[in-house]
Amino acid sequence: MGEPTDIERWLDSEFARLAEEAGARSFAAPGTIPADVLERCNYFLSFPGVAITAADGNGYFPPAACYHVYAQLQGTRLDAPYLGTLAATCGRNETGGADVAGRLAHFRMREVVFVGPAVSVSRTRDEWMDRVTRFAGSLGLSGALAPATDMFFGNGGRGRRLMQQLKVLKYELSMNAGAGGVLAVSSFNLHGTFFTSRFDIRMADGSPAASGCAAFGIERWALAYLAHHGCLR
Repeated sequence: MGEPTDIERWLDSEFARLAEEAGARSFAAPGTIPADVLERCNYFLSFPGVAITAADGNGYFPPAACYHVYAQLQGTRLDAPYLGTLAATCGRNETGGADVAGRLAHFRMREVVFVGPAVSVSRTRDEWMDRVTRFAGSLGLSGALAPATDMFFGNGGRGRRLMQQLKVLKYELSMNAGAGGVLAVSSFNLHGTFFTSRFDIRMADGSPAASGCAAFGIERWALAYLAHHGCLR
């Protein structure tokens, strides 16, 4: 039986391969993210108490890998849609201080981030839902793809969750993860201009750019794989 770390490494390399085959450029993520980046995204207001301070006290663990991309693209005028991929060790205080199977305070996430005209971003999100569903099938895994909302908005988040539901901005792919139960292993998200407006990212002609992402929870995918196969094939 392969060690879980071997399976996680292999799965991440497969997601990176899928991204590369789709034309994504690889982006090396820093280990931490500055507070001002999260503040610009209203993160502390939308997700109170969820951010985790880095061990050295200098910044935070990124709550999701994609935040690095928006900061990197700040002020950019795009001649063509952007497609990038990166992996990061993320941190969210959603566990009440106790890690349980499938819900960790610190976890690995790979994301594919797409930025461009809204129609292009929506089409790319749909392509990634299809691509990942087919990839899961190639591994002998099956799951349920369904609309979802972010569960950890604060008191002011009810309107945001409702908007996600009305516009179907978020889908999750859920699988049986053994001891972890049924878990969302991937999410597929449309952000509209939420991030691009905050980081002044536009198309070259000055028109608004939208963003979206496909996210992979590496440990959760590994749990689902082990629950089905029991080893690295």
